Amino acid sequence: MALMEFREPNQVKWVGSRPGHNGTQILSYESATNGTGVIYTVPAGYTFFLCGIYGLLVAGANPGLGGVFSYDAVPAIDIRLLMLYAAANEIEHRHMTYWPPVEIEAGYSLRSYSSAVGLMMRGTINGWIE
Repeated sequence: MALMEFREPNQVKWVGSRPGHNGTQILSYESATNGTGVIYTVPAGYTFFLCGIYGLLVAGANPGLGGVFSYDAVPAIDIRLLMLYAAANEIEHRHMTYWPPVEIEAGYSLRSYSSAVGLMMRGTINGWIE
Protein backbone atom coordinates (compact mmCIF):
# COMPACT_ATOMS: atom_id res chain seq x y z
CA MET A 1 0.00 0.00 0.00
CA ALA A 2 1.14 3.50 -0.74
CA LEU A 3 1.70 5.87 2.15
CA MET A 4 -1.10 8.20 0.96
CA GLU A 5 -3.71 5.47 1.47
CA PHE A 6 -3.33 5.88 5.24
CA ARG A 7 -4.03 9.62 5.20
CA GLU A 8 -7.40 11.27 5.48
CA PRO A 9 -8.34 13.24 2.35
CA ASN A 10 -8.41 16.59 4.17
CA GLN A 11 -5.49 16.01 6.54
CA VAL A 12 -3.39 18.85 5.10
CA LYS A 13 -6.08 21.36 6.14
CA TRP A 14 -5.81 20.50 9.85
CA VAL A 15 -3.90 22.59 12.34
CA GLY A 16 -3.36 21.27 15.86
CA SER A 17 -5.72 18.59 17.14
CA ARG A 18 -7.67 16.23 14.92
CA PRO A 19 -11.41 16.87 15.21
CA GLY A 20 -13.90 14.08 15.75
CA HIS A 21 -16.21 12.90 13.02
CA ASN A 22 -18.56 15.58 11.68
CA GLY A 23 -16.63 18.21 13.62
CA THR A 24 -15.42 21.66 12.64
CA GLN A 25 -11.97 22.58 13.88
CA ILE A 26 -11.57 25.72 15.99
CA LEU A 27 -8.29 27.58 16.49
CA SER A 28 -8.77 30.98 18.11
CA TYR A 29 -6.89 33.52 20.24
CA GLU A 30 -7.42 36.81 22.03
CA SER A 31 -5.44 39.16 24.25
CA ALA A 32 -6.56 41.02 27.36
CA THR A 33 -4.99 43.85 29.35
CA ASN A 34 -6.47 44.61 32.79
CA GLY A 35 -9.71 42.74 32.07
CA THR A 36 -11.09 40.00 29.86
CA GLY A 37 -11.11 39.26 26.14
CA VAL A 38 -13.42 36.71 24.52
CA ILE A 39 -11.43 34.00 22.75
CA TYR A 40 -14.40 31.94 21.54
CA THR A 41 -18.12 31.58 22.29
CA VAL A 42 -19.73 28.19 21.66
CA PRO A 43 -22.66 28.60 19.23
CA ALA A 44 -26.16 27.33 20.05
CA GLY A 45 -26.70 23.66 19.31
CA TYR A 46 -22.99 22.73 19.51
CA THR A 47 -20.53 21.40 22.05
CA PHE A 48 -16.92 22.58 21.97
CA PHE A 49 -14.27 19.93 22.63
CA LEU A 50 -11.21 21.75 24.01
CA CYS A 51 -7.95 19.91 23.28
CA GLY A 52 -5.26 22.48 24.03
CA ILE A 53 -4.48 25.90 25.45
CA TYR A 54 -1.41 28.09 25.16
CA GLY A 55 -1.10 31.06 27.49
CA LEU A 56 1.41 33.90 27.37
CA LEU A 57 1.52 36.44 30.19
CA VAL A 58 3.69 39.56 29.74
CA ALA A 59 4.15 41.82 32.77
CA GLY A 60 5.28 45.42 32.63
CA ALA A 61 5.94 47.32 35.84
CA ASN A 62 3.08 45.55 37.64
CA PRO A 63 3.08 41.87 38.65
CA GLY A 64 -0.15 39.92 38.45
CA LEU A 65 -2.24 36.96 37.39
CA GLY A 66 -3.53 35.93 34.01
CA GLY A 67 -5.42 32.95 32.71
CA VAL A 68 -7.92 31.33 30.42
CA PHE A 69 -11.34 30.66 31.90
CA SER A 70 -14.68 29.24 30.80
CA TYR A 71 -17.61 31.57 31.49
CA ASP A 72 -21.33 30.83 31.50
CA ALA A 73 -24.02 33.21 30.17
CA VAL A 74 -24.15 35.36 33.38
CA PRO A 75 -21.01 35.69 32.92
CA ALA A 76 -19.53 33.94 35.93
CA ILE A 77 -16.40 31.77 35.93
CA ASP A 78 -17.30 28.15 35.28
CA ILE A 79 -13.85 26.50 34.94
CA ARG A 80 -10.36 27.87 35.50
CA LEU A 81 -8.49 26.15 32.68
CA LEU A 82 -5.07 27.84 32.89
CA MET A 83 -3.56 30.20 35.48
CA LEU A 84 -0.25 32.06 35.21
CA TYR A 85 1.63 34.46 37.48
CA ALA A 86 4.31 36.90 36.34
CA ALA A 87 6.44 39.17 38.52
CA ALA A 88 7.22 42.71 37.33
CA ASN A 89 9.02 42.79 33.96
CA GLU A 90 8.75 39.03 33.46
CA ILE A 91 7.17 36.75 30.87
CA GLU A 92 5.41 33.50 31.78
CA HIS A 93 3.98 30.97 29.34
CA ARG A 94 2.47 27.51 29.47
CA HIS A 95 0.85 24.99 27.15
CA MET A 96 -1.68 22.42 28.32
CA THR A 97 -3.19 19.52 26.42
CA TYR A 98 -6.46 17.88 27.44
CA TRP A 99 -7.17 14.30 26.44
CA PRO A 100 -9.94 13.40 26.66
CA PRO A 101 -10.99 16.90 25.65
CA VAL A 102 -12.88 19.23 27.99
CA GLU A 103 -16.50 19.54 26.82
CA ILE A 104 -17.88 23.09 26.90
CA GLU A 105 -21.61 23.59 26.33
CA ALA A 106 -23.38 25.95 23.93
CA GLY A 107 -23.56 29.55 25.11
CA TYR A 108 -20.41 29.34 27.21
CA SER A 109 -17.35 31.38 26.28
CA LEU A 110 -13.61 30.98 26.71
CA ARG A 111 -11.90 34.20 27.77
CA SER A 112 -8.40 35.42 28.48
CA TYR A 113 -8.01 37.43 31.68
CA SER A 114 -5.34 39.71 33.16
CA SER A 115 -5.47 41.24 36.61
CA ALA A 116 -3.39 44.43 36.39
CA VAL A 117 -2.71 47.52 34.29
CA GLY A 118 0.17 46.86 31.88
CA LEU A 119 -0.21 43.08 32.23
CA MET A 120 -1.06 41.41 28.90
CA MET A 121 -2.49 37.90 28.73
CA ARG A 122 -2.80 36.15 25.36
CA GLY A 123 -4.80 32.93 25.29
CA THR A 124 -4.89 30.52 22.34
CA ILE A 125 -7.25 27.52 22.19
CA ASN A 126 -7.72 24.63 19.81
CA GLY A 127 -10.31 21.89 19.52
CA TRP A 128 -13.48 21.23 17.56
CA ILE A 129 -17.25 21.71 17.70
CA GLU A 130 -19.93 19.15 16.95
